[in-house]
Amino acid sequence: MAVPCSVCASQHRRWIEQLRCEGIPANVIGRRLHQTYGERISGDSLRRHFRAHFDISGALRDKYAASDALRDAAAGKLLSDVQRLDAVISDSAQRSAELGQRIDEMVAANDTPPMAIVEAYKAATSEMRQAIKQKADLLGDQPTDSVDRLLQALWGADGHVRGGIGIEQGTDDTAAEPSADSPTN
Repeated sequence: MAVPCSVCASQHRRWIEQLRCEGIPANVIGRRLHQTYGERISGDSLRRHFRAHFDISGALRDKYAASDALRDAAAGKLLSDVQRLDAVISDSAQRSAELGQRIDEMVAANDTPPMAIVEAYKAATSEMRQAIKQKADLLGDQPTDSVDRLLQALWGADGHVRGGIGIEQGTDDTAAEPSADSPTN
């Protein structure tokens, strides 16, 4: 017949397990149990109880594995969101480039581009910018740094689209640069 667990049989089991939760070693718990309540349970018996009936390490391993699975699932969802945003950025950049080229060709031929093409161009660049900001937010980047770098790559440091189409100064949350004849503070 198996010997019952002395900790499970103790009227101080909850107190013993509370001390274990506080990180107190088994030998110290045994001494305190004897000093406080006069009950003797060896450090070996306490360790056997903790392994068999109060396995904090096992519970921690289980919770850690569950949190890993949860983290991986969340990262997988975020990854698919980032990939979707990459597709939006790519499509918007391509549309923007094609529309910009059409506008460039019209301007080069001294024709005024139709407002519908200009509005479509603005919408494509706006959609691209918004997707870039969302992606940076998901990745934990500073959106302004990423957007600035991308826009400079697309439009050049002077604020003009490669090919000559310019951005109106003073729009898109950027201040217009002062001209040579404007007063300075």
